[in-house]
Amino acid sequence: MISTNAWHYRDYVIRSLNSDLLYNQFVVEHLAGDLLPFPRHHPVSKINEFIIATGFFWIEEGCQTPVGICQEQTDVIDGQINVLEKAFLGQTIACASCHDHKCDAISTREYYSLAGYLKSSRYQQAFFINSPERTHP
Repeated sequence: MISTNAWHYRDYVIRSLNSDLLYNQFVVEHLAGDLLPFPRHHPVSKINEFIIATGFFWIEEGCQTPVGICQEQTDVIDGQINVLEKAFLGQTIACASCHDHKCDAISTREYYSLAGYLKSSRYQQAFFINSPERTHP
């Protein structure tokens, strides 16, 4: 789901690298930024960096008019796992969606546990600038 707001995520990554954000904090912001207390705000623009970080799950290829809604949802979740595994685990675990391997670090059970976590997530546009003039729904 390529968004017209994807540039916010790109700029977030650049700001994080330029400010020498610790890698473990970078990963935490990506995985649970919308759930963390005390968000980190950009000093000038006041943008909530935590909310932007979670957007990486939603920048992917998508189908404009899916024929099978359930298949489309499965494809989206598989794509999210693919991005997560390559970016933060440095490995591919796609074969774990079908079967276990004796020496693989990720089992089929763990793959579908992660898929369940992602399935429980939902796409939502969010305000990421905190200002007194803006009212949140």
